[in-house]
Amino acid sequence: SSGGEGALVGIRGSVLGVGTDIGGSIRIPAMCNGVYGVKPSAGRVPYVGQENGAREGGSKIGLQASAGPIAASLRDCELFLKAVADARSWERDPAGVYGGWEEMGSVQERVCIGVIRRDGVVEPLPPVAKVLEEVVAMLRGKGIEVVEIDAPAFNQCQSLTNKFFGIDGGNHMFDLLEKTGEPLTNWLKPRLRRGKKMPLEVLVERHAQKIRLETEMLKIWTDPKTGRRVDAIICPVAP
Repeated sequence: SSGGEGALVGIRGSVLGVGTDIGGSIRIPAMCNGVYGVKPSAGRVPYVGQENGAREGGSKIGLQASAGPIAASLRDCELFLKAVADARSWERDPAGVYGGWEEMGSVQERVCIGVIRRDGVVEPLPPVAKVLEEVVAMLRGKGIEVVEIDAPAFNQCQSLTNKFFGIDGGNHMFDLLEKTGEPLTNWLKPRLRRGKKMPLEVLVERHAQKIRLETEMLKIWTDPKTGRRVDAIICPVAP
């Protein structure tokens, strides 16, 4: 996915890249290449006109990806996001989220960070758990409030996401590949093939499941002990 962007920024072949992320395609390349990546809320960075391998309009009936920066420093990510917000991108992208860039006051006084240590599907390996704990300790050492979040519905996200990926049976992607003559890798050959399009009734039910799951997951943005709003969440990038 955005692996090429992460590798290019990682070797300093580019000063800044834009990746797209549904299930980790900004965050995982950033982790693997030792650079920074930010997955904002969907629609915060304009997505209009991007080629993502799906039929135009397909993301509106599936899962909407988030575009965001991959860069060599957190400062560069901030510069990118500020520039996008100041450019009023919602005037060009009909799906864009309205809202300019707002500078915060004292971070220690205003920011509350939630930490989710596991997704209930795969237990993080010890080095990953160790790094997460180091991040939590560092934040708390800076006087930033960090709250532990239990997200029992998290383990349902992956299976539902996988069901959305097959809406068109992969046919549009195969059409693109055949036009260019691009071959599948040996690993993909036995795993990818043309399939049937998802029936409308099934798609509607998938969206009903998604709404129920999203509603349940909204609870993680409020600290149950204090009622305070959680501003951002950190969790393992990969097992």
